[in-house]
Amino acid sequence: EQEYEMIDVQSVLFFETPMSMMEDTLQIVGGNGYLDVTNTSKKATPENVYIYYKNSAVDLLYGGITYRARIEKPIQPGETVRVMTRHYQEGNSRLIMVTCGE
Repeated sequence: EQEYEMIDVQSVLFFETPMSMMEDTLQIVGGNGYLDVTNTSKKATPENVYIYYKNSAVDLLYGGITYRARIEKPIQPGETVRVMTRHYQEGNSRLIMVTCGE
């Protein structure tokens, strides 16, 4: 019959390997509605490069949806590929992880 003073809800997700932005291979620059992805390595990437991002405010990530942009073809060394996104907004989104070849 008492009222709640505070409710604390936590959701924890464990990854088998740490999340990576693949900084040693890719440089990613985002703008309103797109991501420019440059292969800075000396080898082509595998097919299917996935870039994960979330909406954010200051240093806080919003819960819920994590968006994913996909580049199907390998990115050649020195090549920049622009991938169009519906939800990436410069200053209001944060890149969180990149995976390749999955």
